[in-house]
Amino acid sequence: MKTTNRFLMIALAIGLVSLLAGCGKKAITNQAADPNQKTNADVVVTEAPYTMAGGTKIFNLELADGKLNYKTMTFNAGDMIEIHLSNNGQPENFRFQNIPAFSTNGVFGTKIQNDDQGGNYFLVCTEKDCGMIAVTVVPGTAGANTSPTDVNVNNQTTKIDKIELQRIPAGTTFNPANTYEATAIFKVGDQFGFNITGTFKVNDKLTYEIVDTAGKIIEPQGVSSKLITGSNGSCCFATPTKVGAYTFKAYVSGVESGTTNFSIK
Repeated sequence: MKTTNRFLMIALAIGLVSLLAGCGKKAITNQAADPNQKTNADVVVTEAPYTMAGGTKIFNLELADGKLNYKTMTFNAGDMIEIHLSNNGQPENFRFQNIPAFSTNGVFGTKIQNDDQGGNYFLVCTEKDCGMIAVTVVPGTAGANTSPTDVNVNNQTTKIDKIELQRIPAGTTFNPANTYEATAIFKVGDQFGFNITGTFKVNDKLTYEIVDTAGKIIEPQGVSSKLITGSNGSCCFATPTKVGAYTFKAYVSGVESGTTNFSIK
């Protein structure tokens, strides 16, 4: 009887050890993945991190599997920023859609003005499709320095008088000192700038989209830019890649307010 009890106790002990060992393995197997693990832009929805160096926000970004690893990035009026992008340890050039801001050897730096009105932009790679990061610029104290002229303009009706597209020929670099052809005919590979003239209220914002003859959106509304009464110019943007006829639609504060037709030959 004593021998039997001894064997029973040994069996129970072995069973308990096996059970504890099994629980330990299960806990390790089901352990959550490292939240800081690199994954590609298809699944990451986090804010790009930065470090501070002498008052400058420095963003060090590395492509993961050839894709941007973060979905969002935020700047504030008054920020000094510096962005570095690399791919497998090598500099990767990038640009901001709808504004003439480009990196040099994978680095871009600027100061966001204290009175910046804010806006939304997209950071994309210059020479490849690597996804995009939605960039939000948080405005400064808008309206703090509103003048009597601003108040008068705000009492007027928003109206676009003229939309003009300018051609930047393929293979050339935009130079603000040059005069560019105002036209409705472009060639494949050309870029374009535009000038919109009209009457606008304080804080009116412009977006645009491009559609084809079937009404299909080729270039959706993206970033916005602040409008002033008078002439508003912006550059440089890619034209559609296929030969055909298109319509440029201008939206003021989300409302379609003017169109102009053009073609790619």
